Amino acid sequence: MLSLPVFGACHRYTPVATSGAQPGSEVRVGLTDAGSLSMASLLGGEVVAVEGTLRVRSADSLHLVMRATVQRNGVEQPWTGESISVPLTNVSDVRTRQFDARRSSVLGVGILGGAILAARLAGIDFVLQGTNRGGTKPAR
Repeated sequence: MLSLPVFGACHRYTPVATSGAQPGSEVRVGLTDAGSLSMASLLGGEVVAVEGTLRVRSADSLHLVMRATVQRNGVEQPWTGESISVPLTNVSDVRTRQFDARRSSVLGVGILGGAILAARLAGIDFVLQGTNRGGTKPAR
């Protein structure tokens, strides 16, 4: 359960022009209100975005292999690679998924700090090899 927020924290979605999204890229396609309604029979109600891998960008639609949908309340529903075609008339925006080094670094430091704190609270003491915490010279 912890892995989903952890992996999500390492990425962000950056807006691009619809024509700038390249096949093979991970995208989040935002739906217009009318698009959400017209695609409800395929995606379910209240879906505002579709996430997945862009396979083909044609003159009138985006063809995706779906990974998830995002509902109006922010809840993500996982999908298992179903293909879908989203007409451009239903698209409000397109964002590409990119690695976020800053968020990943902050997350890594937070996880490390939490692990050290948990170990200390559990009574585990970290001793680095070659150090002497007693103040005397190590025996040879």
